[in-house]
Amino acid sequence: MFTAFRRLECKKTDIIWMILAAALLAAGMLVWWYLPVTLSVKRDISNPYFATMDHKGNRYIINEGKSEVLKISGKGRITARIAWGDHQKDCFGEADEVAVGSDGSIYILDILWNDTGLGLSGERVLKYTSDGKFAGVVFENDYTDTMIMKRHLFSLVALKDEIRFAAVDPDGKGFSTYVLKNGQTNAKRDRYISWDLADEIQDFAVNENGGYFVIKNGTIYSFERDPLKVVYRAEDRTWLLPYNLSFRGGYLYFTDICGNGIYRLQEGKEQAERFCSMEKLQKLTGLDLKHSVLETIQVTGSAGKEMISVTWDNASAVLAVDQDVSVKMDTRQSFYYADSFLAKLLFCFVVWTFSGVTAIYYAMVLLRYLIHSGIFQKKRFSIFMILGVSISALVVMVSMLERFKDSYTQEQIGSMCTVTQIASDIMDTDALKHVNYPTDYGSEDYRKLQECMSDLIDVTSRYSENLYCNIVKVNGERAYALAYLDHSIGAYYPLDEGEAKEAKRVYRTGEQYINDGKQDATGSYVYVKEPVKDRAGRVIGIIEIGMVSDTLSGMIDSMRTRIMVEIVLMVIIAVFLLNECLAFMEDRRDWKRLSHKERTHTFPIPYLRVVTFFVFAAYNMPTSFLPVYVERFYREDFPVTRELAGSLPLTVNFAMIGVMSLFVSGLLRRFGFRLVMGAGALCCAVGDLMMAYSGGYGMILAGLILGGMGCGLLMNGLSIIVADQSDQVQSKGFSVINGAILSGMISGTVIGAAIAEKLGESKMFFCSVVIWGSMLFLLLAVGGLFHMSGKERVRHTGRLSFVFSGQVLGYLLLIVVPYVIINGFTSYFLPIFADGQGLGESQTSLLLVMNCLVGIFLSEALTGLTMKYLGRGTLYLSSAVSLGAVLLFGYFQTLPMLALALFLLGAAKSFGAAGREILFCRQPKVAAYGEDEAMGYYNLADNLGESIGTMVFGGMLSVGLVTGMWIFAGISAAAMGIYGWLQRGNTV
Repeated sequence: MFTAFRRLECKKTDIIWMILAAALLAAGMLVWWYLPVTLSVKRDISNPYFATMDHKGNRYIINEGKSEVLKISGKGRITARIAWGDHQKDCFGEADEVAVGSDGSIYILDILWNDTGLGLSGERVLKYTSDGKFAGVVFENDYTDTMIMKRHLFSLVALKDEIRFAAVDPDGKGFSTYVLKNGQTNAKRDRYISWDLADEIQDFAVNENGGYFVIKNGTIYSFERDPLKVVYRAEDRTWLLPYNLSFRGGYLYFTDICGNGIYRLQEGKEQAERFCSMEKLQKLTGLDLKHSVLETIQVTGSAGKEMISVTWDNASAVLAVDQDVSVKMDTRQSFYYADSFLAKLLFCFVVWTFSGVTAIYYAMVLLRYLIHSGIFQKKRFSIFMILGVSISALVVMVSMLERFKDSYTQEQIGSMCTVTQIASDIMDTDALKHVNYPTDYGSEDYRKLQECMSDLIDVTSRYSENLYCNIVKVNGERAYALAYLDHSIGAYYPLDEGEAKEAKRVYRTGEQYINDGKQDATGSYVYVKEPVKDRAGRVIGIIEIGMVSDTLSGMIDSMRTRIMVEIVLMVIIAVFLLNECLAFMEDRRDWKRLSHKERTHTFPIPYLRVVTFFVFAAYNMPTSFLPVYVERFYREDFPVTRELAGSLPLTVNFAMIGVMSLFVSGLLRRFGFRLVMGAGALCCAVGDLMMAYSGGYGMILAGLILGGMGCGLLMNGLSIIVADQSDQVQSKGFSVINGAILSGMISGTVIGAAIAEKLGESKMFFCSVVIWGSMLFLLLAVGGLFHMSGKERVRHTGRLSFVFSGQVLGYLLLIVVPYVIINGFTSYFLPIFADGQGLGESQTSLLLVMNCLVGIFLSEALTGLTMKYLGRGTLYLSSAVSLGAVLLFGYFQTLPMLALALFLLGAAKSFGAAGREILFCRQPKVAAYGEDEAMGYYNLADNLGESIGTMVFGGMLSVGLVTGMWIFAGISAAAMGIYGWLQRGNTV
C-alpha cells in the first residue's frame, strides 16, 4: 500500500485496501444511519414538552422542541432515541404526548403541520417497539381538506393492557374516546359524545370509565356518565387556570398555568386542593422555576405509589407521590447513552477515520500521477481558467444571495409593521380593558377582540395565510397572552422570560418592538409587537403579528434556491463549453502537428469531440423530464401499469439505437460518414418534431422510435469509426468520446431543463429540432474528414459463430449488459425521484452535473491509469463502485446521498465505459472479425442494457429500490464471477 505514492504503482494490495476502506465506509454509514444517536455521547434536556414513566421505571421525555423522544433507564442511561427525521419507514413530525404499553411498546401522539406552519395537516398515533423501531400507525386524522388551527388529539395514556386517547371532531361539535387493545393494529372508537362547545376543550384526562376535560375558561367536566357534569369551576377575577390534566388513583391532577403549581381533585368532591406550589416545586427540585412555564404533568404508577412526571419549558423532573409530595426522585437534566450505543458510535468514528485516511492517501497518489504524467502541465491553462471563472462566480453569487435574503426579510418585516399599526388603530380598546383574568374567556368583550383579529387577518387568503396574531398584556409582574387568532389558548398563557421583557419594554416606552428571530419549544418566529393605547395615550395592551421563521426561511430559501440553481447552471454551461473549446483547440493543435509530421491524413480527433458533444447535447435535452412527460399521456384503460407505460417508449428508443448498431458499419463503408451521420441528424429532427406536436401516447412512441433510429446512426457511427482505427487512436478516441459524451449530456440536460421551465416541455423539443438541423450542416461541413480505415479483414469466423462464441457473448452478456443496466438509475429513476421530491427540471439537471464532473475533466487520465495498472480489473472496479453507490442511495434516500451516488456513478463511468470498449476491441476474436463490425454488436449490447435498465428500475419502484438493488447486485456479482472463471488464465 505504502509504495503506491513513491513508485506510482497500483498493485493488488492497493485494490484490496481500497475495497476494504469502501466496505468499511459503507458499513459505518449503515450503522450510523440506523443508530439513533447524535455526535455527542450524551443528551441535555432542552426545551422539553412532555414526560412520562413506565412500570419498570424508565422515563420518556419529549425533548428539543418536540423533535425527539428519549427513553431513559432507571440508571439514567439513554436506551432508545426516536427523533424527527429518523431513517425509518415513518417518523413523527412533532411529538406531543407519549404512552407506554404493558409490553413496552412506545406510542407517540404525532402532529403534522401544513406548509405555513400555522395549521395542521394531520394528527396520528404512532407505535414503536421498546427499542425505538417504527412498528406502524394505529390511528390517523387527515386535515388536508379542512382548516384546523390547533390540536384535536389528547390524553394518550396506558391503562392496564390498553392504550386510550380522546379526539375532538374537526368541526368542534363533539368528541370521541378511542381504545387500542393488545394484539390490535388500529384503535377503535369507544364512545362518542356530542357537544357543541367541544372546540373549546383545552385538554383531557381519559380513564377506563370515561374521563375529564377542561375548557379554556378553566371549567373542568367529567364525562363518565351522561349528561356532562361540571366538577370544578375556576373562580372569577382570580389568577388560577387549570391547563393540563392527568388522572390516577382516584385523583385528577391539573396544572395551574397562572401560578405554576399543581392541584389535585378527588373523585366525588368539588373542592380542589393545592397539591404543590411553585415554591415547593423549586425546593424539591432545586431548579429555578421563577420564569419557567409549567407545561405538562403525567401521573403514572399504582394507587399510593404514584409518580408525577413534570415538564417545564426548560426542565423536567420526576416526583414521588405520598400523602403529600415527598422528596424529589430525579431532576437530572443530562443523560449519557447506553454502552451499546457508544460502542457502535465508536465503531463509526474508527471506520470513518480509516476510510478517510485511505481516501486522502490514494487521492494524493492520483494527484501525483496526474502531475508526474504531465496532464496538469498540459492542461494548466484550462484548469486555471475554469477555476477562476468558477470561484469568481461563486463569490459573486453568495454575496448577491445574502443581500437578497436581508432585503426580502426586511421587506416582510416592514409589511408586518404596517399590519400591526393598522391592527392597533382598529382594536376595540374598551373591550381590551375589560379582559384581564382567565375566566374572562368567552365573554362579550373577549369575542370582540377575536373578531378584530379575524377581520384583520384572513387565514384563508394567500396574502395572510402565513401570519399569526396574538394579543398580549402586562399586569404588574405578569406578562401573558390573552388571545390567539387560532383559539389555541384561553385568556391566559404566560410569556417566557425573553418575551416578557419585550412586552414590558413596549409598555414602558410605548414604541413598536421588532424581533427577527425568536426560538422556543414550539418553534422559531419573526414578529412585531405594537402597543395598543387608550384615548389618554396609555398602553393597555399589545398586538403581536408574526410569522413562523421556518416559513419565512422556506420562502426565502425557495427563491434563493431557484436563483442559485439558475446562476449555477449558467456557470456550469459556461465552464463546460469553455472546457470543450480549450480541449478542441488543444486537440486541433496536436492534430495539425501530427498531420504535418506524418504528411498524411490523420484521424480528426478535435472534430470527433465537437460532433460527439453536440450529438449528446441534443439527445439529452429532454432527459430531466422525459419519463414524467411520457407518463402524462398514460390512460387508465392501458393494459399495463403507469410505471411500465412510462418506461416502455424509452425502452423502445434505446432498443432502436441498439438495432441500428448492426447496420451502421456497412452503411459507413458504403455511403461514407457524412451521408450516414447526416441522415441520423435528419431522423432525430423529425422525431423531436413529432414529440413537440404529440397529441397522444402513440405519437410519443413513434417520435421516440424515429429518434432512436437517428441516434442509432449517430452514436454507433462515432464509436464504430473510432474502433476501426489503430490501437493508439482507439484509446485516445474512446477517451475523447467518453468525456465529450458526459460534457454534452450535462450541457444538453441543463439547457433543455432551463428551456422547459421557461417555455414548457413540448416547446423545448422545437429547440432540439433547431440543434439537430444545425448538426446536419455541421456534419456536411466536417464529415468529409472522417474515413473508415479501409483495412482488409480476413475473417476466420462467420457472423453467428463470432457473436455466439464464448469469449464475445460472455463479455457482452456478463460484463457489458449488467453494467449498462445501472445507467437506468440516471435516465429513468432520477427524474421520477426528483419529481416526487418536488424538484424542477433545472434542479434535476443540477443533480446530473454530479454524475458527469469526474468524467468530463478526468476521463482520459483515469482511463489510462486504470487500464495501465488494473487491466481487466477496471471492469470489476467500475461495476463494484456503481452497484455500491446505488445500494447506498437505496438505504439513504435523501438529496445529499443522491448527489453522492450520482458522483460515484459518474466516477465509475469515467473509466469503466471507455475501459470496456478498449478491452472488447483488444480481444483476439474481435481483431480477427474486424473492430468496426464487432463494435456494432457491442453497441447493440450497450443499448440493450440501456433499454432493459429503464424497465428494471421501473420494476424496482414496485418492489422497493433496496430489495431490487440487492437482487440485481447479486446477479451482477454472479455474472462477473462467471466471466472471471471463464477467462482464468487469459491476460486480455
